[in-house]
Amino acid sequence: MRAFTGICAVLLVCSLAACASTGGTIGGLFPAPKLLKGQIEGDVYTAPDGAFSVAVPYRQGTEEFTYMSVKEQYMPGGAYVSFGPAAFNNSIYRLGVAYRPPGPDSQAVPFGEAAAGGLQEVIGQLQKGYGAPLVEEDSRPDSIHGRLGHYWRFGQRSPDGRYASGAAVTLTHEAYAVDFGHGVALFWVENPDIPGSHGGMDARTFAESWVLHR
Repeated sequence: MRAFTGICAVLLVCSLAACASTGGTIGGLFPAPKLLKGQIEGDVYTAPDGAFSVAVPYRQGTEEFTYMSVKEQYMPGGAYVSFGPAAFNNSIYRLGVAYRPPGPDSQAVPFGEAAAGGLQEVIGQLQKGYGAPLVEEDSRPDSIHGRLGHYWRFGQRSPDGRYASGAAVTLTHEAYAVDFGHGVALFWVENPDIPGSHGGMDARTFAESWVLHR
């Protein structure tokens, strides 16, 4: 059961590690093609197995969408997808889905433990990647479409040379964990204080756009 406790963390850490990426730019100048495992139709991303869908933060046909990077990871028991950075907006929208294993012990790991395990692992990786601690600014029980959930907001000051731009940057991280019965979803939106960012959807809108199809 411990494997389930940490699977959201494994998926979210994919954002800072070796994970299948598509889109973005070629040589920092030209848009790269998006060779997706899932599909985007009507500004909605759907997983390759059709299990869930979630809104894409930028509309097709815009420059932000054209240059938007997408990462995907699918494995037994879980899935991960992220959108961004884009043309000017450096925000990153992440979604990790962890399914509880089937059988009589499927509820043995409670929502709070699973969410906390994933959250702490992601925090550790972001602190290592950006070279600065995450400072908790808000934490409260919440719900998404009536499902049990929790919300967090963190601030992080990344020093020179650690962020993609090479300059010191202040990051705001917002996360929602949601229990959907046979699994847990973790939404994580990262916004840097860089001019041109914050042009996509807010964290709650991203989380509420998620639809579980099975």
